[in-house]
Amino acid sequence: QATGLGGGEAAQELRLAASRLDAIAATYADLAPSSANLSEIRLHDHLTGLCERLREGMVPEGVTLLVDAEPVTVDTRVAVYVGLIINEWITNAIKYAFPGGTGAIHVMLKVAGDGFEAAVSDNGIGQQQTSSRRGSGSHL
Repeated sequence: QATGLGGGEAAQELRLAASRLDAIAATYADLAPSSANLSEIRLHDHLTGLCERLREGMVPEGVTLLVDAEPVTVDTRVAVYVGLIINEWITNAIKYAFPGGTGAIHVMLKVAGDGFEAAVSDNGIGQQQTSSRRGSGSHL
């Protein structure tokens, strides 16, 4: 449907919605191969797969998407939330960080104490501190 609408804002929003749905669906698709008991998932594998799908479907040719993920196993529910948040951070970088069409996005996942830390960074133009932009990602 997004392709049929051309390149406008509605098409972009459909792509973003599809990306969010894909992030949720991918968590459950990743369960069987990455988990012995189906209640936990290897988050590093899940995020790597999510980034591969985004790279194929949304990341412009001049933008690189790198993943640096340490092995972390989490509850499936946590994986859904983390996947949605990481997906949102990456899509925001794609939408706003690179008006010149080139740059890099870096996804990091590392063990921290009894848990983990996840981050997405980019070398784009940055966000204005006075920005009042409040999209659906801020609610996630």
